[in-house]
Parts: sequence; C-alpha cells; structure tokens
Amino acid sequence: MKDQSKSSFIFELIEEFDIFDKSGKPNEFTDEGYNLFCEKYQTKTALRDSALLNYLRQTPNLFRSHIPHSRYAFSVVLNVVWYYDELIINDPVLELIKSEGTLERKKIALRETLSFLKDIKDSIQGGYILFAGDSLVPKGKDKFKDESSILIQQAEVLSEFEKISAFLTKPTQINENVEDVITQIEIIYNGLKGEVRQLGSHIPTHLNKNLEKFGSAVTFDFVSPKNRISKKDFMQYRTQDMFESLNAEYRVDISTVLEAITNAQQLNSPVLFYRNVDKVVAQHYSAINSNSKVNEAVYNCAAPYFEEIDPQRLFDIREKIPNAFIDFRSFLFDLVKEAIKRTNDPAELDYLINSKINPLLRGLNVEMANAKRRFNFQGVATPLIMATGSLGLFALDVDFSSLLAAVMGSGGGVQTVKSFGTKISNQEQAKLNPMYFLWQAQQGKKNT
Repeated sequence: MKDQSKSSFIFELIEEFDIFDKSGKPNEFTDEGYNLFCEKYQTKTALRDSALLNYLRQTPNLFRSHIPHSRYAFSVVLNVVWYYDELIINDPVLELIKSEGTLERKKIALRETLSFLKDIKDSIQGGYILFAGDSLVPKGKDKFKDESSILIQQAEVLSEFEKISAFLTKPTQINENVEDVITQIEIIYNGLKGEVRQLGSHIPTHLNKNLEKFGSAVTFDFVSPKNRISKKDFMQYRTQDMFESLNAEYRVDISTVLEAITNAQQLNSPVLFYRNVDKVVAQHYSAINSNSKVNEAVYNCAAPYFEEIDPQRLFDIREKIPNAFIDFRSFLFDLVKEAIKRTNDPAELDYLINSKINPLLRGLNVEMANAKRRFNFQGVATPLIMATGSLGLFALDVDFSSLLAAVMGSGGGVQTVKSFGTKISNQEQAKLNPMYFLWQAQQGKKNT
C-alpha cells in the first residue's frame, strides 16, 4: 500500500504533466496545464496531510524536527537531513501555488522549484524530508500580533535582534568646512523572509539653517562601503522612524517563530531554530504564555555540522553503515545531555564534549592503523562545531528526555550503543567505537 504521508506524488505529477524533457530541461507549460497541475496538487496535499498527521501520532519517538518557514529553511534542511530520521517543512510547491504574482512568473518559479525537488528526490521519497500543508502548518498574518508586540519590548529579545542588524554610516563633506557633513545612514537586517534595508540621511541643524552651504549640488559616494557602528552611536542621528520600521520587521519574525512553535505542537515535534534570536524569543514566549511549554533540550549540539564535509557524503555514509550512524548519534546525544547538566557555558560545553570525543578518535586511529597499515591516516579535526547561538532544539509539550533515551532508527527499532568487550579483530572492534561513523566521514574515500 502506498504511503500517502510522503510527498512522492510530486514526481508522479512531474511525469504526468511532462514538466521536463528527457535531458531535464523544462518543457512549455500552458496556462491550462498549470491550473490543472495546481488543482491536482492541492487535492493530493489534502490527502497527504491527513495521512501525515496520523503517521506522526503513531510514531512519536522517531528523531524528527520541524523547520520553521523562512528563506533559509531548505539550506538548513540540506545541511542537517543526514542527521535526522525526519525533517518536517512547509510544502514549497503549495506555498508557491498560493503566493501572489503573475501567472507567467509563477509558472517559471514552479518549474524551478520542481527541478530542485528532483535533485533531492531520494530524500523525499525515502521520507527523510516530509512536506506539510496549510492544514498542519497554517499561517496567519496577524495571529501573534499582540504577543510579538509584548516580546519585542523584552530587553534581551530586542538585543538579540540588534546583534544581527547592521547599523551603517558614511559621512560626506559638502564643502571645505570639515563640520559641514551630511551622513548617509542605513540599517540592514537579514530577516527570515528576506533582507530588510532602512535608508536615510542625517543633515545637521546648522546646515538646515544655512542652505547656501550646499552650493549648486552635493555629490554622494555610493561605491565605497559604509562604516558599521553601534546602535548607541547610531541613535545620535535621530532615526526614531527607522527604528520603528525595523521593530515592525522584528515583530514579523517573532510571529513566524511563535507560529512554528504552535504548528509543532500539532505535529508533536520539536522545532529546530537556527538563529540564536529565535531561541531567545521561544524562551520568553514560554514565560508569558502559561499554555505553552518550551523546553530547551539540546543547545549548540542539536544538529552538529561536520566541518568541510559535504552533507551528501554524510548522508551516503549513513545509508551505507546505518548501525554505526545510530551508535554515533545515540552516543552524541547522551554525551550532550550529560554535559548540559553540568554547565551552560559554551566554552565549558566545548571542552567537556571534546574531552570525550577526541580520546575515542585517537583510539580509533590506532586500531584502524593496526588493522590496515597501508592506510594513510592524516588526523581527524575536531568534528563537533560548537556553533554558539546558531542551533537550538525546542520541544513543545514533548518529553524530549524520553526521545533522547530511545533514539529510534528509521526502521523503527530502538538502537543502543554496542559494548566494547567483545574479542574480535582490530578492524571489527574499531567499528564498534561510536566514533566510527565520524571517522569514516572524515576519510577521503569510503572504507567500510
């Protein structure tokens, strides 16, 4: 029986509507064909969402996470999908179908989106990436208007937003008098939906009262870069209107975060936030909303990146040695869980975790060298990137401690770390080391 919770039907529709030719280039898409595609797609997504909700409720212990909707979502998914059993993300095709824009623009965007999805077909059909539609992850423009207005007034929340905003200036001297300066001012904020730029200029009071100092014309430099300054220094330019507009953008992103938290409750899934500000928003939201509980389960190490290793390589190795991967992930989570009981300081966490990982890697190096002397081992860089403030995993009304204690493989069986006591060959013994998956990923070729 076909698993309707997955979005495999996307590729069936691609074939049915002959979206691409044999070489992969897009075919012509008539208006009638586009409209029929959209109609069929929405019908199938309704069936999928119903099946997906049932599936999620029946499999609560799989290691999954919901990725909030944003322009960064797929970038995050592609970097961490190798590490999860499942990632749940807003359906990008449905988002496009329901977006505003001309029909021609939407047809072009649809072909581009479908072309991208073809490239990650295996992950979608395999159920590693799950798409959810409006019935599961609804969006409301003003749904959290009041909450976002309250949260942006919290000093810590506002401070975190300002840390990822650039306050820029560039002075222009308009005549020979060094005090006669007009300053170009700008604020840049990289929001969840896109880059926001607030532009303006500051004209000192003495120039406003002496317009003759401007002469016949003023030439501004738009080529050289602006200087980044602190918000405190920026405020001297009396830019209250710019700050008000910027705060409005902050509130939009706060609403997106709260929306993701609410949607995750229905999905019975933790939420993976990839900006520290979103973590802080979630924490403050739990403080003002008695009906919502946000537990920080794993911070900094929730989805560790492997430096300079292609995520696709990690995914391939996971598929090739699944037991070694499960051992590694289980070991890592137990390690992180114990470490965060002892400290919240990132530097101390880094030390505690690396002090456990590095000896295992060194021991594995010796064992593998003995088993295969011709293998030229060049050393393993510390693999766990403590990306302070970049990754946080949050659970809403989910007993995440149980999830950590019973890490499940995609096949549904509980996996446990193997014992080191068995007397077997050096190479086989090495493969029981929970760092074997990591060691294998670091090698220039796959020697399993």
